[in-house]
Amino acid sequence: MGTIAITIKTPPVGALEDGSGDGSAPSDEQMREEQAARDAVVNSLVPFLQSLPHRPARRQGNVTGFELLGANTWSNLNKYLLLLSVDIGGAGLADELAAALPSGSSVSVVGEFESLQKSQPSQA
Repeated sequence: MGTIAITIKTPPVGALEDGSGDGSAPSDEQMREEQAARDAVVNSLVPFLQSLPHRPARRQGNVTGFELLGANTWSNLNKYLLLLSVDIGGAGLADELAAALPSGSSVSVVGEFESLQKSQPSQA
């Protein structure tokens, strides 16, 4: 089992993401606009990601799970990191992912990684 790390950047929406606004002091309207854009991406992308583990088995690139992370600062909500848990390789997954995203999005495979160590939450 491995994990494929993929970076995603969707087209900028509004003054915060396109650089014409003040990301350090966004207005309520700018924050709503940026959050709405993120919600639209997540709402369209998550059903595709949820379908991947249920596809018929292939020779490689069988997805067993995913984690979608998003940047957490205003003016960067259009940036994501996707971690796909796969059996062997992931040929073609980036192309499929790009087709599920808004036009103008960029998708870049960082690489395939294996877990070396994982911490467990401590029980208090």
